[in-house]
Amino acid sequence: MEKPLSRRKFIKSSSTAVAAISAANLFSYCATAPTTTGKNGMPMRTLGKTGERISILGYGCGSQFMKMPDGEWQPHLAHAYQSGINYFDTASTYGDNEKISSEQRLGTVIPEIRKDIMLLTKIHQRDPEKARAEFERSLQRLQTDHVDVLLIHDIKPEDELNQIESGVYKLITELKSSKNGAFYRFFQYGQCRTIETTHRKP
Repeated sequence: MEKPLSRRKFIKSSSTAVAAISAANLFSYCATAPTTTGKNGMPMRTLGKTGERISILGYGCGSQFMKMPDGEWQPHLAHAYQSGINYFDTASTYGDNEKISSEQRLGTVIPEIRKDIMLLTKIHQRDPEKARAEFERSLQRLQTDHVDVLLIHDIKPEDELNQIESGVYKLITELKSSKNGAFYRFFQYGQCRTIETTHRKP
């Protein structure tokens, strides 16, 4: 088994790789994408090769969203949607310890606007069977039969990337093929793999 990178070694060996990868992502997915105008003048761009147009502003449904009490978050989210934002980002662990999670909140409003939005959620589990159960729970909470972007959440330097690759990453590929995840970008995994390779094979 390969030894995980220490935080210090990870940071030391990753600076050049991160800069190169970040620049490549910016040029390939931002700078070359033409900007068009969406609802209420919202600037829109095409997401990679999917052909889907998304707002340049996304709505994050994490910690700040969960701080808003019931009765306040609903009009806040509605205002974002009515302003032209169509990209909504959540995760199975956002507000998971609360009475109602972030995904459950979204699930109360998504059915009415599902066809108009790009929905992103994240899997935290590394074991493929646990990850599958987590994803199915997310679909139930969100009251949808698919997500548009599915990411592996919170990958750290100490994670065993080979295990992820043969486990949850393989599961995501299967989910994509089954149309449960129509599209996905996996930037974080690719960056960690490149950084790890840079460190182990100078």
